[in-house]
Amino acid sequence: MKKPNVYWTEGSIWKSILLTFPMILMIMVFIAGGPPDLSTPEKAVAFFVTFIFLTSLFFLILYTGKTDRYRAL
Repeated sequence: MKKPNVYWTEGSIWKSILLTFPMILMIMVFIAGGPPDLSTPEKAVAFFVTFIFLTSLFFLILYTGKTDRYRAL
């Protein structure tokens, strides 16, 4: 009898997106260390570029299932 793959996210865009949502909050807290300081355009750009990069890496790890490729960056 085949067991259902409940936690299998490889190739499933919806499961990957749903599991990325909690990480969005965690990534924001880890990057900013509290409320983000967006007082200057340079700080805002640096924050959002880093945030988008880390969030997309986490999503790609879930979606493709190739952890070692993206963690090596």
